[in-house]
Order: sequence, then structure tokens, then C-alpha cells
Amino acid sequence: MEPDHQTVQTPDGRSLATHTWGSGERVVVFESALGLSGLCWAPVANLLDDRVRAVAYDRAGYGRSTSGVGARTLDALAADLACVIEAQGVRDVVLVGHSWGGPIVRRAVELMPAGVVSSLVLVDPSDERTEAYFTRRTRALEWVHAVMFPSRVRAKLLKAGLRKGLGPVLVADELEALISASASTSALRACAKEGRRIRAGLLQLREGTRSATVATVLISGTKPAVGSARRDLLGAHQRSVAANPGWRLVEAPDSGHYVLFTQPQLVADEILRACGRRVGESG
Repeated sequence: MEPDHQTVQTPDGRSLATHTWGSGERVVVFESALGLSGLCWAPVANLLDDRVRAVAYDRAGYGRSTSGVGARTLDALAADLACVIEAQGVRDVVLVGHSWGGPIVRRAVELMPAGVVSSLVLVDPSDERTEAYFTRRTRALEWVHAVMFPSRVRAKLLKAGLRKGLGPVLVADELEALISASASTSALRACAKEGRRIRAGLLQLREGTRSATVATVLISGTKPAVGSARRDLLGAHQRSVAANPGWRLVEAPDSGHYVLFTQPQLVADEILRACGRRVGESG
């Protein structure tokens, strides 16, 4: 299904490009991982009930969205997401966030009036309980990546990775549109600006920001993987669910981090459940 492309205006006059599948009464808004256009949600959006309006968008600097001004802090990103949500003109919105999009949707709930967002679906989210984010080694690797790899190299690696990983999932036009929106010079700059603030955003969640109080499902990719960082993240997911009443853990046994690509039906089923519909129901 080809999405409808529009724009949302922010209070400071910037434009955020949106991509909408379907036209139903129940609205789902997607937030993407670091470095990816909202078009990455096509595999999931195409599996949703056609009575659901599924809205993804490109964060500032990606695709056709105007570049953001100032530091791209967690609050700045959440405020842009809130603009997209408000533009839908409805309440009881289901928010879905993957990876770094998880903290963004959680923070957006806190910035918005009660009742606008009814539930969250977190897809293998970044988690403030993950100790690996705060080690000296991780900080050093982030610095090396930012300083040693020029934009053209990062663009080449990203394009190759997307084509390899998503070739079997997206049709050619969808894949090329995603690559164009995610691997431009502007998108790579936006990604770098966001990346420099991830640790601060996670510390914000860890050190004082309350957790979202809406019903939340956390989908964790549990496919066996080598590496202590991945095990640390899975443990953090379990601890977060245990610490937050109203959260529910769903394991994605055939997936690592990119559950939306490897098990899109699982993600779609949980979104439909959050919308109050199960697959196959007519009401």
C-alpha cells in the first residue's frame, strides 16, 4: 500500500514529513530508530487493519523534513512527535517506538495531556537500565564512529545495510524511498546530532523522569546472539517491565533488534491488540 505523504508544521515554523497508511478511526503513530526514516514502518503498517490510520514521520533532517534547530535532546524530539500526534486531531492514540524511538514515545506521553495517548508499543527499545550505554568503552566507540568515518562512508554503509536487510521485506520503490530519506547528507547530520544526546536522554529517564502511566507492551527480540551488550539490553527490558505496573513483556524469539523487519506480523498483532482489535475480528 502506497502511503499518503503530507507535512505537519511545528510551532517554530519547521515542516515534518508524514506518511499515512489507511484512513480508519483508530490512529497509530510510529517513531523510528536512530538513523531511519519513518518509511521503515511500511512492513508493519501494511499488515494493519484497514480501519486503522497508521502515521509515521521523518524526524527533523530526514527525508523532506526541515532540519532541527539547536540540540536534538530527548525533549526536543518528543516535542516534535507531540506536534505530529496533535495534528491527527484525535484522542486514544497508540504510540509505537523502535529502539531510540522507545524513549522518545515515552517522553512524548509525559509532555501531552492525559488521554491523548492510550497505550504504547515499544519495539526492542533503548532502555535506561542498560549499563552498556554508560561505559567508557561505549563512549570511545561512539567518538571513533563520529570522528573517523566521513559522511560518504557512513552513507555507503547504511545504504548497503538497508539493501541487504530489507531487500526481502520491502518492494523496490519502498526500499529506495527509505534509503533516500535515511542516507542523505542532511539525514546523516541529523542522526549524528541525535546520537550525541542519546546518553543524556537515557540518564534523564534514569534519574528522575517518571515512566509513562499508560498501558505498555514491550516487545523484546530474544533470538540468541553473541555479545554482552545484547544480553544487557534483554535483562534491562525484563527489569523495566518488572518495575512498571501495567507493562507487559512479549518475546520475539526469531528476532534480534530489528523486530519490525523480521517479525512484522508480531508487531502488527500487538498494535491491533492495543487498538482494541484482534486479527480477524470484524468489530
